[in-house]
Amino acid sequence: MRKVHWLRVILLGTGLIVSAVRFELLAQDQFKIVKEWKGGFSGVDKPAQVVIRDAKTWADWWDKVHSRVIPKPELPEVDFTKHMVVAVFMGMRSTGGYAIRITDVRWDKAKDKLQILVQEISPAPGAIVTQALTQPYHIVVIPRTEKTVEFILEKITGK
Repeated sequence: MRKVHWLRVILLGTGLIVSAVRFELLAQDQFKIVKEWKGGFSGVDKPAQVVIRDAKTWADWWDKVHSRVIPKPELPEVDFTKHMVVAVFMGMRSTGGYAIRITDVRWDKAKDKLQILVQEISPAPGAIVTQALTQPYHIVVIPRTEKTVEFILEKITGK
């Protein structure tokens, strides 16, 4: 088992959090996450699960995610001959306290599919949360595969 090689977090004036992390392969059936970006504010108002395998689609989604950010962050380079992008969006929420996370990327040999495990986190009833519209998202870069991708969603409510 390898440890995280590097971690970078940037907090922009808008409250948008962008991070990039490099992980090593943990097990034979798990895919390594090469880079990731996540935050609570984006331009994606509807829930979505996206698999991106080309530069044009990547540029379009990056622009959409950052459509409410000035200045817009530069498009990160992704080598689509070796990698692909997987993104999950929670859609518009009426308060803070929500998050969405890709918790694991693994190969299911029995189903012959790449599985993306996702947690949708909601605040507990009565929790004190930020009174602001949020649009949580998580984007990861992983090794490329042409196989079918299956998203497995787990909904969690805070305690």
